[in-house]
Amino acid sequence: MSLELPGALNMDKAIIMDPERAPVPGISAAIKAPPPPQKQIGKYTEDCWRKLSGVNAVFSDQDLTLTNTTNTTQTTVSKIGIPLGAVRYWQIKVNNSSCDACGMGVVHETKIGDIANTHADSSNCWKWESVGRFYENGNRIDATERFRTGDNVGLLCDRRPGHHTLTIFKNGAEHKVLRNLPENECMLFPALTPCCTNDSFTTDFAAAPPASVNIPELMPTPPPPPPPTVDVSLYPKDTWKEVEGLDMEFSNNNLTVTNPGKKTQCTTSLYGIPAGVSRYWAIVVEATSCSACGIAVTLDTAQTGIGSYADKAGCWKWEKIGRFFANGVLVSQSTGFVEGDILGVFVDRAPNRGTVTFFKNGEEVCALQGIPEDPAVLAYPTVVPCCNGASFTGLFNLPPPPEVKKQQQEAAAAEAAATTTTSTSGLGSLF
Repeated sequence: MSLELPGALNMDKAIIMDPERAPVPGISAAIKAPPPPQKQIGKYTEDCWRKLSGVNAVFSDQDLTLTNTTNTTQTTVSKIGIPLGAVRYWQIKVNNSSCDACGMGVVHETKIGDIANTHADSSNCWKWESVGRFYENGNRIDATERFRTGDNVGLLCDRRPGHHTLTIFKNGAEHKVLRNLPENECMLFPALTPCCTNDSFTTDFAAAPPASVNIPELMPTPPPPPPPTVDVSLYPKDTWKEVEGLDMEFSNNNLTVTNPGKKTQCTTSLYGIPAGVSRYWAIVVEATSCSACGIAVTLDTAQTGIGSYADKAGCWKWEKIGRFFANGVLVSQSTGFVEGDILGVFVDRAPNRGTVTFFKNGEEVCALQGIPEDPAVLAYPTVVPCCNGASFTGLFNLPPPPEVKKQQQEAAAAEAAATTTTSTSGLGSLF
């Protein structure tokens, strides 16, 4: 049969375009944008050191670095405390350690008012000092290896039931466990003692704990999967996919697929449509057979191939007798198609849309909803030459009908009005 298309669609010229040279009208290459950055680890990422009255150390780096430029004893605490039942990790870089009594740990909330000019080594204080001394509720328990300039000291305060410990790490390795943290409703606060001249420390309150720490509350939230990196320049070169086991005939450079037998089967194209992208293609009905033959859009999670009518979950389908399925649910029965018809399909995966619109000889027939926005899921052009000689030819390098552009512009205008912005996000990945 001839592939001459209705002139109103301006498709007759499109058919003879060289796929190697023809542009893909407006399909955005921006789908290769990098995934959003992963959030910093930890719920206390906004914390910093508090400028207590009497503390005259130099605060810098958004109050994360403390440097004592005097010869007076200095101690401060963080702004955010650690409540009963919580667990928290932070890490301190030793920029310079000059005094034996400089160090870090936690203190009870009742100490905050009078701790500024102390060593933070009395009751209600848990501390590790540069010289290697440890204090547990103000009691000196032993002296071991010291920390030095350049070391990274990690502190894990665990106030969960049955724990109540302060574990100290040195350069990623567990070094000491201090016990007997209070089990009442008081708050504990990270404390830092840059004791005297030139002592300097930088704190990372969003640090990840060492790999040996297996506490779910401290595990980072996995980043969302990146959007699929589909080369949309391949769309004009798309064809139907020859899947092993399919008993169908592929011809015309795999643009035409025919089912000569009685096995129910379908196939998809090679290239799927990622979230955020829109795409149009057309299909020539070469021959029809049973009532279930048709065209569809299927997700890569749907069942296709042998035995599939493409009418289950994950499928948006138009059948010969006029039945329309949305995500496997029969939602309408109206216009069918016959041999010689040109069927158009427009998938709009722009944010907040997720639609499939079917056209017959240039006129819109039905619009279905529900294509998911999930960036990990691709949507594929699909044909269902169900049996007994049904045959379809795919035309993947055609521009969409004018109605599509009009619909996109109207949708973008409505979105802009609703958000009081002039954003045209998602306006025609095709234009």
